[in-house]
Amino acid sequence: MSLFSDGVMLFSDDVVLFADEVALFSDDVVLFSDEVVLFPDGLQFSIG
Repeated sequence: MSLFSDGVMLFSDDVVLFADEVALFSDDVVLFSDEVVLFPDGLQFSIG
């Protein structure tokens, strides 16, 4: 996992998330923009 001043990149099951633009390449991924990212494995990551 890498943190950047302009955004966040998360790698899980080929999922790449950006604060400004989002590209999802996985199933059952729920994105709450600039708030919480939920992954099928239960990982929760707070962006904002």
